[in-house]
Amino acid sequence: MLEMLPPVDPDRDIPIRVVDKQTHNVYEFKLSCRQGGRKPVFQSSGWTVFVIDRGIEAGDELYFWAEECLLHGTQYRIALYKPNLFPHP
Repeated sequence: MLEMLPPVDPDRDIPIRVVDKQTHNVYEFKLSCRQGGRKPVFQSSGWTVFVIDRGIEAGDELYFWAEECLLHGTQYRIALYKPNLFPHP
């Protein structure tokens, strides 16, 4: 997943526009590095709004991917799968 994200600047957060595939709501996640860390993380503000809006719980699965668009560049998408409601066959 890390390869699809833009490079992280340790001195500032990078806004990532993410479209929910199921609800079509648009969220802005902030990508940053933790103090002394190298891997990018989503900061809590936009991420928390998404989690509350979708009612995400432990055990839910999230799918995150990038789609290339000639007009708008990279577009990020996210989808939620709730195995408790829809178990795998």
